[in-house]
Amino acid sequence: MMARTGFVALACGMLGAANALKVSTPSKGLTVIADRTYTVEWTGTSSDNRFEIDLYYCGSMCMEDDCGDWVTALCPYGEDGCPDNEGDYDIVMPEPMSGTSGSGYKVRVWDIHDEEDADCSDEFYLIASSEAPSVGDEDGPTLEVTSPASGDLATTCGEYTVEFDYDNGVGSRVDRFAIDLYRADGDGDCGTYVQSICDKPTIGCKDSNPVRRGRWRVQDSGGPLRGRFSLLVLRYLHDRGRR
Repeated sequence: MMARTGFVALACGMLGAANALKVSTPSKGLTVIADRTYTVEWTGTSSDNRFEIDLYYCGSMCMEDDCGDWVTALCPYGEDGCPDNEGDYDIVMPEPMSGTSGSGYKVRVWDIHDEEDADCSDEFYLIASSEAPSVGDEDGPTLEVTSPASGDLATTCGEYTVEFDYDNGVGSRVDRFAIDLYRADGDGDCGTYVQSICDKPTIGCKDSNPVRRGRWRVQDSGGPLRGRFSLLVLRYLHDRGRR
């Protein structure tokens, strides 16, 4: 899944007290695709906390105050918990249990230092990766870069907002992305690769809305770059690099 755009680059010179923990996402009725990065979010966190994050299944009998049956840990650090002081953590959703692709799943988050400080998300849909919409399908995922647009000007030591519209085909815009700079010199679809704009090229930049902001400081051994360039935005696959 990728999108690209062209533009012109110019050289430089031209919280209070913590509240009770409450899981906010996954939200009720949300569809999550297995084998992809997803951000679990909650409120009521404080500094220097560690949290266990687990997947539960309650089938067709989900009660609001019941998580259901434990399925698997989503935090890779086991009983040590995942470190967090902002109330969000990126996990990779596993494939649903055999015969359970669909509704009935919940995520539970709890503070390892206070087992009573815990909460379960609302019920959401977890679909198998093999059932996810494919690129090219009528209702498949879409990704379109809207800024910079063709002919836009940007300075290599300045700050520029990269904007793109993304939908995974099931109504979610949450994912991780690679954002790469190319020199538009006619080699390949985008040109010649220059460097990654994303500050986390090994895991991709998280984005949960259609705007990705970043400070560009694009230089090579010959000094600041100038000329015509393209940007390539790709959905990042956690186990296979960018795509």
